[in-house]
Amino acid sequence: MNDGVVSNSLYDNPSTFNTSLIYLNLIVNNKKMMVMIDTGANRSFISIKTLDPSYSKHLVNKSHSRVILADGHTSLSVFGTTTLSITMG
Repeated sequence: MNDGVVSNSLYDNPSTFNTSLIYLNLIVNNKKMMVMIDTGANRSFISIKTLDPSYSKHLVNKSHSRVILADGHTSLSVFGTTTLSITMG
């Protein structure tokens, strides 16, 4: 039985939940990667490990905080904001 994304049973066994996620092959700062697109998000996140190791020097507004994602359960550490070059195609 699929009782929707709002249900707590989603977290009992998330592998049984079938969702239509959007993935695109993009070039982010001259590095090819597959990126998940969240059309309802008002922010985008990227792992600092994904960026070139020297890129952390380019963080704008360095700050450490935690954000809770839309699922209400997942949290991420945020180290700052930056601007990235993204190319499609």
